[in-house]
Amino acid sequence: MNHHQPVPFTKESAYKRIVVINTAFLGDLVLTIPFLVLLKQKFTHSKIGLVCKKGIGDFFLKLNLVDEIFEVQKGSSDAYSAVANAINQQPVDYLFCIHRSFRTYLLSLKINATCRIGYSLGFNFLGFDKKVKRNLELPEPLRIIQLLALVDSVFADFFQAESKCRNYNAKLDHQHMVEVPKWAHFPHVNLPSASQEIKPALIAQLQSLPQKSKHIAVFPGSVWNTKRWPVDHFASLVQQLLKANHSVILMGGPGEEIYGDAIMEKVGPQPNLINTIGKSTVWESILILHRCELVIANDSASAHLAALLAKKILVFFGPTVLDFGYRPWGNQVFVMENNQLKCRPCGSHGHNECPIKTHICMTSISADSAVKKVESILN
Repeated sequence: MNHHQPVPFTKESAYKRIVVINTAFLGDLVLTIPFLVLLKQKFTHSKIGLVCKKGIGDFFLKLNLVDEIFEVQKGSSDAYSAVANAINQQPVDYLFCIHRSFRTYLLSLKINATCRIGYSLGFNFLGFDKKVKRNLELPEPLRIIQLLALVDSVFADFFQAESKCRNYNAKLDHQHMVEVPKWAHFPHVNLPSASQEIKPALIAQLQSLPQKSKHIAVFPGSVWNTKRWPVDHFASLVQQLLKANHSVILMGGPGEEIYGDAIMEKVGPQPNLINTIGKSTVWESILILHRCELVIANDSASAHLAALLAKKILVFFGPTVLDFGYRPWGNQVFVMENNQLKCRPCGSHGHNECPIKTHICMTSISADSAVKKVESILN
């Protein structure tokens, strides 16, 4: 896994053990990947450990982004103590605390690190050796990379100049996002044959699709209710994609089966439609996405995973806005949103219920307009 453009570093060839803490949701954690790649470029003989939510770490090991993982069950104080004890079995040279919760701050204090690095927060004025104010004008991948500038003055000068080159949270014409900087791209991902690591039942479903059709992955779910484009809009979009002879793969994680069922009920059985929601692991989802020409999703982890694979992505933004910095980190990203609403944004995350009871930020994006955008992207 290599970057496309070399980055100026004062490289450290001596062995270093580095621990990175980010216990955020999968989508946010994916945006840490450019930082992890650059970390390996600077510390050429390093051992990198990642502290993350339970169930996510194996994905990062399979992509060779880290060398060891320490998973925590969110909400369990014992789990955090166990992780600290496991990490402290060997000395830690650098500890990067990316997640900004008080609990992760306490965890970082329990780890015996020579140098602790993180963002300047109201509660962490003690305990961190190097801190930086989080730059909210930058997209999240660059905000994370900003921490690396604290340990390398050569890179710090480069980063300061490069991060001001463009507004990477902006869109060009036709809903197309500005390209990401070449030095901070996602790396190229080498994937094994899907048949080796996908469950036979899923392989059978995939093989049932017309092989000459364009395969489109559709993710109707999201952790937050208001971040979801309405399921009837998704159903209408899927119907029109099928009529255009595209193959559609409904995708999503456990707990999102209700959206797939609703779409299947409205659309009915079709030879070029399969529903895999709740049936695949994160790693299997990556292997399935690798087969697709386009990914359609809400502002969620699925869009970030698609960007990691350099896929064409159509993503719906509703209660949140691009200026928050959480765009999919790719060069073929198209965003549909309603910029005429004074109620946007209505918070730093989505809500379980629309504050003004209309959900107009999502309902006003029509299925017909989405279909037109899909065809323009594919063509």
